[in-house]
Amino acid sequence: MKIIRTVLGDISNKEIFDNPVLCAQFLRDNFDIPILKHVQPEDIEDISVRFHPYLGTEFESDSVQKIRILDIGKEKDSVVEAENEPPFLISLIDHKSLVDYDAAMQLLRYMMCIWTAYKKEMEAMHAGITRRKEFRYPVIIPIVYFEGEAKWTAARNFRERISRESQFRKWIPDFRYELVTVCAYSNEELLNRGDEMSLIMLINKIQNDADLEQFLRLPAD
Repeated sequence: MKIIRTVLGDISNKEIFDNPVLCAQFLRDNFDIPILKHVQPEDIEDISVRFHPYLGTEFESDSVQKIRILDIGKEKDSVVEAENEPPFLISLIDHKSLVDYDAAMQLLRYMMCIWTAYKKEMEAMHAGITRRKEFRYPVIIPIVYFEGEAKWTAARNFRERISRESQFRKWIPDFRYELVTVCAYSNEELLNRGDEMSLIMLINKIQNDADLEQFLRLPAD
C-alpha cells in the first residue's frame, strides 16, 4: 500500500496538470464556470516553469496554465487593445494531500508572482503600458486540488486569514479559491464521467486498504 501511494503521489505532482488533455478534462468536469465548459487541450499552455525562479522549490509541485479562450472568434482592433485586455485566463492549481490552513496566503503569493511577471513582460514590450488607465492584468482562478482523506476545514476566503477581518474588511484584499476534494466524489460519479482525469481521481481516492479493495472491484473497462 505504501508503494502504491508513493507512485500515485509522484504521478499527481509531476504529470497530471501539466498535461493539456488531463488539465482540460479537469477544468471542464469540476467547475461550474461556463467559459471553461468547452476548453480544449490546444487552448492550454503550461507556463509553470516561468515562476520557479521567483518561488523556487516551493512551487515545483504546483501548476500554472494559460488558457487562451477569451478571444476565440473575436477580432481586436489593435495589438495594444489585445494587451490592455489579456485574451486568456490563468489557472493556478495547488496540490494538497493534507489540510493546509495557510493555503489562501500561499495562493496570494503565487498570484502576485504571476501578475508581477506579467507586468515585466508587458513593460518589456511597451514601456509604460501598465500605468495606462485601460491596462488590465489577467484573471487568475486559484484552485486547491485536495486528495486527502480528512475534511478540508481551512478558510477559502483570503480575508478570513487576517486578524479582525470583520472590523477592517474594506482595507483587506480578498478572493475565494476553488476547492476540488477528491474524496467528496463517489466512485460512481467519477466512473460516469468516462475520461482519463476521472480515472486518475479514482486512483487518488485510494487512502487505505478498504479503498483499494473497492477500486479493484470496479469494472475493468
